[in-house]
Order: sequence, then structure tokens, then C-alpha cells
Amino acid sequence: MKGHTDVPPIAPTFGLVDDLSVIPDRTPLEFKIVGYNADRQPTTFTFHARPTMPLGAMLDVASAANEEGGVNVSAITSFLSAVITTEDADAWSAALHDPELYFVDTMLQGLVEWLAATYAERPTPPPSASQPGGGSTGTSPTVVPASVVSTSAVSQ
Repeated sequence: MKGHTDVPPIAPTFGLVDDLSVIPDRTPLEFKIVGYNADRQPTTFTFHARPTMPLGAMLDVASAANEEGGVNVSAITSFLSAVITTEDADAWSAALHDPELYFVDTMLQGLVEWLAATYAERPTPPPSASQPGGGSTGTSPTVVPASVVSTSAVSQ
């Protein structure tokens, strides 16, 4: 048709919030791990995790859950790589790969469980007004079932 201009359809917008106070605190999470040398002397390391779990990391862990509710080691490794801050990544890797250090087997499980619980407690933005059911400015928690992040049934 002469004079007709095709106007692309308006795409829905997801993730836009009306009240910015629902956006979580962006302060990194500090945690410590302890490794032991050959003389059984402890060495404490301080690291930082991202203030919020990257959505992709959450989806990767959820999709890696097995029938027993555990997650394979590679999924846990990927999760930790995604949440450790860029500034601490090299020191994290060096500590874990140090052949002179021993880490108790419950350290990793405790860390993953603490991170998952901490991330689950942080509020996430509600749907925006442009989404069906949106417009609320309240907060709702990010729910990551414990069975998704539990390493008690870790598989290789």
C-alpha cells in the first residue's frame, strides 16, 4: 500500500521495576575458608562472592540436579566460578589448587549451602507493570530449593 509504514509490534518488557528500592544490595558477600598445611596449621583465606547470583548460574545448577536431589561436581564448580568475584578468582583458584593445603571435606558443602541460603534470602524485583500481574512494588524471595544446591548427594 502506498504511504503505509510497517510499524513493528511493541515487545513486552521483563524485569523493569517501578520501585528501585527492591533491587538487592550490591555489596559483595564476604566469606572465609580454612586450609591446613602439613603441620596441621590453619591458613584462613577471605574471599568475596557476587552480591546476587547470576541468573545463568542459578539455571545451570537447577538443570544439573539429579534424581536424588544432588548436583554433580562440575555444576558446583561452575556455580562457584560464576559467583566468586572477578577480583578474587585467581586467589580462589590458587588456594584450592595449592598441593600443600588440605581442606576438610565439609568446607565446600558448607560454603555452597551458605551461598544458596544467602542468595535465597535476598529479595528479587517483582514483575513490572508491563508484565501480566505486574505493577506490584513488594518483594519476593528468590527461591532455590535446597535439593537443587545440596551437595550431600554429589555425583561425579
